Amino acid sequence: MPNDLNPFARVAYRDGQLLTAHDLRAEKFYEDRLRWLHVVGLHATWGIVSGLTVSGNSGERMLTVAPGYAVDIEGRDLLLADEMKIPLPDVLGPAAFVLTVSYQPDAKFRLRAQLAQVCLHEGQSRPLEQPEFSWQQPAEVCFGSQIPLVKVEVSGGALQGQPDVRVRRYAQRATTPFIGWGSTEPEQTGWTMRDLFVGLKLFVESLWLQVRVDTTEAGFTQTPDYFAFLCGYGVNNPERLKTDKDIQAALTSEPEATVFLSHLSFIRDQSALGFTYKVLRQSDELPGAPGVPITAAQAEQLRWRIYWIGVEPNSDCPQTVPFLLSVLPFFGAAFS
Repeated sequence: MPNDLNPFARVAYRDGQLLTAHDLRAEKFYEDRLRWLHVVGLHATWGIVSGLTVSGNSGERMLTVAPGYAVDIEGRDLLLADEMKIPLPDVLGPAAFVLTVSYQPDAKFRLRAQLAQVCLHEGQSRPLEQPEFSWQQPAEVCFGSQIPLVKVEVSGGALQGQPDVRVRRYAQRATTPFIGWGSTEPEQTGWTMRDLFVGLKLFVESLWLQVRVDTTEAGFTQTPDYFAFLCGYGVNNPERLKTDKDIQAALTSEPEATVFLSHLSFIRDQSALGFTYKVLRQSDELPGAPGVPITAAQAEQLRWRIYWIGVEPNSDCPQTVPFLLSVLPFFGAAFS
């Protein structure tokens, strides 16, 4: 057993071991700490989860707080198991106060039973769970460690008007989508040329210039919405790159550019692990059709690469894609 309540010391048992209250507290603190870290690290929220409603009428000297549950900024549980009456501040007033709840360690409300003898059941202390309530001046509330429930006006120790619930802070589910991004390596993107088949019959040879983009490092758990930018020399007008001279001119006399899914390119075969970016090539078998005239090797020479963004929405943010479309020009400017 650990010698103190170290939150990161795992508790281990062995057969025949004598357990003390210290050992059981150590185990409880270890489990509590892991749960608190989970709330802080993965949910990043604090406030009222449910209940903890406050009621009271003008002229009364007490408020009633209903049972409920909240978490503070450190992820600690604030549980009120039974209804509680809270006396109003005994001040002449008029003055404004905020009723807050905060985490209360076991030692603050544990009743120490006076046991006549050592026994297994009689005299055991099992107080109902409750947080610590306190009245604060509005400017003195420590938001996060203290969770505001209600604001009141007090005069002569009695409530004036109705409690103001606008100060209540509620814990929220995460509504931010998961966003991952990355790029392929210049001159090592992995461009290839692919034929077009109709059924099992070759229809057009080397019609597509394409690359499979690996997004596994982003850690998507479901297929995201992908947005891709083509970056490199000559991407803003690729149809003119017909000869080696045109390619050399693009490499020596023009800056690199960035385009977002031109009329010649598109994405397909999306999954949580990646997507395929395809660019239409010019073909003698389709005279007059648009397309880029370069080969896969020339695309590498021109440093053509893919910058990509993947947005994995959750059920609480269905409007993510329209929003992202509105800001994509800014991403494009950053990549160029």
